[in-house]
Amino acid sequence: HQIGSHSFYHLPLFGLKRRSLLRQIEVTDRLILKYVNRLSNLFRPPYGIFNPKVFPLLQSTAKRMVLWSIIANDFKWGEDRILDRLTTAVQPGDVIVFHDSPQTEKVLMKVLTEFIEHCNGRGWGFGVVG
Repeated sequence: HQIGSHSFYHLPLFGLKRRSLLRQIEVTDRLILKYVNRLSNLFRPPYGIFNPKVFPLLQSTAKRMVLWSIIANDFKWGEDRILDRLTTAVQPGDVIVFHDSPQTEKVLMKVLTEFIEHCNGRGWGFGVVG
């Protein structure tokens, strides 16, 4: 598990002005620092949508963009469907998006327990991206 910035209002980045995006990154950084007691250098754009103007801005904030290969859909699917997707689709090296929220907490407790057992059974390990 790794903490990264994702913008504050979860808006698609392509329509935002530089100042607005920078503000969202700064507000999120302050909250991460307050609750985690350290900053993250990782940034995942909402919906995976961005334009080339985002790269220089991220560089100026010492952030690295991280995208994903699989999204768990934990915010809209039930446990069985999520587990089926993960156990059939995930390969070594994949980056999986799970959402930490009160809405996904119950589903994730079961899903993560079973998914980690599945991965351990295949001899796979877990790592971080940054």
